[in-house]
Amino acid sequence: MARYVKIATVLFTLLVLVAFVNVRESFSYLYGVNIYWVLLSLFFVLSNQILSSFRFEIFLRTFGQRIGFQRSHAVNIYSLLAGMAFFNFFGQSVSRTLLVKDISDADSAVIVTALERIFSLAVLLIASLSAVFFVVGRVSFDYAPGVMLSSMGAFVLSSLIFVYFFQLSGRQRAELRLVFSSGFGRKFFLIIFVIFIMHLLMLGAYLALIVGMAGVDVFSAKAIFATLLTMLGASFPISFGGWGIREVSAGFAFGAANISPALGVGAGIGVGLLSLIALALNVCGIWAAKRCFPDQELQLARARSRTGYSRRLILLLGWIVAPVVVVLMMVQLPIPIASGKVTVNLADPLAIVAGMTFIFVIIQRRAWRDIWRNHYVNWWLLGSAAVVLLSFLIGYVQFGFLSWAFYNRLIGIGILFSYIVVGAFLTALWGEFGARAVAKAVVSSAILIFVFEYILRMILGRDALVALNWAGPRWSGFLANPNSYAFFLLSVLPLPFLFLGSRHWTGLKAWRDAAIPGLIFALLYLTGSRAAFGSVAVFLAIFLMFDARKTIRTIVCGGLYLVMIFTLNEVIIFIVNVGAGDLQIITRPDDFSTVQSDRILSMVEGWKMFISHPLLGAGLGAFYKSQVELNLPLSERALIIHNSFLWVLAEMGIVGFVAIFVPPIMWCVRTFRKMQWRKDPYQCGLLLIMSNAAIMGMAHELVYQRVFWFMLGIFLARPFIMRKQVNRLSHS
Repeated sequence: MARYVKIATVLFTLLVLVAFVNVRESFSYLYGVNIYWVLLSLFFVLSNQILSSFRFEIFLRTFGQRIGFQRSHAVNIYSLLAGMAFFNFFGQSVSRTLLVKDISDADSAVIVTALERIFSLAVLLIASLSAVFFVVGRVSFDYAPGVMLSSMGAFVLSSLIFVYFFQLSGRQRAELRLVFSSGFGRKFFLIIFVIFIMHLLMLGAYLALIVGMAGVDVFSAKAIFATLLTMLGASFPISFGGWGIREVSAGFAFGAANISPALGVGAGIGVGLLSLIALALNVCGIWAAKRCFPDQELQLARARSRTGYSRRLILLLGWIVAPVVVVLMMVQLPIPIASGKVTVNLADPLAIVAGMTFIFVIIQRRAWRDIWRNHYVNWWLLGSAAVVLLSFLIGYVQFGFLSWAFYNRLIGIGILFSYIVVGAFLTALWGEFGARAVAKAVVSSAILIFVFEYILRMILGRDALVALNWAGPRWSGFLANPNSYAFFLLSVLPLPFLFLGSRHWTGLKAWRDAAIPGLIFALLYLTGSRAAFGSVAVFLAIFLMFDARKTIRTIVCGGLYLVMIFTLNEVIIFIVNVGAGDLQIITRPDDFSTVQSDRILSMVEGWKMFISHPLLGAGLGAFYKSQVELNLPLSERALIIHNSFLWVLAEMGIVGFVAIFVPPIMWCVRTFRKMQWRKDPYQCGLLLIMSNAAIMGMAHELVYQRVFWFMLGIFLARPFIMRKQVNRLSHS
């Protein structure tokens, strides 16, 4: 199976390159490269690989695995070769567990690989985003963008600090301090420094080849920007040693920087070839060192490598990753590009790497089938991914490669599956304890996002409000869209309502328990999302049957919040003596009557597309392409179909609709009929998030909302099913 996946990926990459890049010109660049620049680039690549072995040894030492640099270098180089044979992360993880099984803890090899990816991606992502802002977006320390970035950063930092000091128990904080003080916490800055030098070396390798192919004149800030984006694509955890994705990323990145895409592809191919040469040189060096300096410390390494730290870290990551993901999911960062803006969710890098780490742990324990309450969830996920891939291939045959469909839809499926795994692993490992940890993060984030948006709307100028997408009265948090914000709030609302507090609480404690759900209901009103109001009615009905007293207290708290907000707003307007138009921060009832024409247009055109292609659909991205080709102003066209069900019917047909929607609908109907959801918070939560997705999905395209898949993982998994498997170390 892996061989066929690899062949399909390589063939697809070749098709993309041939369709969009002059490959012959790329090879002409390589043919004319100056040999001295090639040797310099090879030196940088070779140094990067040796330094990566040093990084691997540092990480192993933090886990108590002392196997020496010679052995670490051999394991790392062989794992890089395995990463080229199969998906980077999985190939490296599997090979490392096999290579260290005689002398070390196999779990440590998996966690080390994940941490390497997380740290490396984080550093590279920060560098790439900085390049985008300062090179393409020409962002300086101006008032509006500066306020936007600082506000988002302050919110994330404040939320995490608030969770740590006010939501975690003393035992949880002690566990965090113990893990980080006894592990990589003490070597954090050394690890970051090594990773920084590694990226500089790889950047130098790319730039040396580029200068060698096109001359010194091509060296510029935009070349650095394009190279960083290429490196980011090459480091994507699901690739074959960077091959394929590196070349495609180079073509698009260099094109976005107004540099020849063929030059970028040539540099990507050149670095890939030099990486193979460097690996061959390292392998020869390993063999020579083994003959000249036999590994005499093998038995000593077995004796001094201790186990247990990796198991503790897996248990810690099981509950600490999910709350951090929830906080980061609340921030969509707008990135300026040549054709406008694209939004990046801050949680994606962490969710991708953590999700793949947890998948490896689940597969290693052979628990992938047992982790779900319903054993058919695996087949549903596989079937959904298959119809998306089929739809993309249909679109490719019909109208060629469409980058929007490839990145936002096809690659997006893999990202969404990472979120469902993170949520499922939380429940499977920690049960209700994990759900309460995430619920406490929701509490902190809800309080802080309300305070941030209210205060900033009162004190910021219009330019800063426009940068934050807060120019209108509808509240949107840091998600840049009021409807997405409302969907997020409703998706996480079941956690504090179902998992915090107790039915037996009375008095002040009971009212305090209802305060946060009440605040979320108040925020939902401020978003002005009409579709969300339909979901609110269903939520209240289900909440009443689950816990009537808490529901009534929640409604009262929500009403009091709104009265307080409206009253305070009017008082401030009266005191500062300004017109209501300058301080209109509250959504009024008359704001709900406007219907955007693009929504009606999208549904009409979507039905036409479905009728024309009823069985398999028109192909992934077909609607987007049809609207772009109209060459109309953005206000007169719709880029997406504002109905989740109609979108699937239009682009994936009846086959896609049955594969994606019918199984969860059947599960929800069966769950509702059994009526156990009135006592089981997991079944109740599943009904709530499914109902919310169905109702709001009638007016919005919500299939690719990250929070939905994250919550789905929490409620579909079986509590504590993984606890016994993780407690069994895989140390040989």
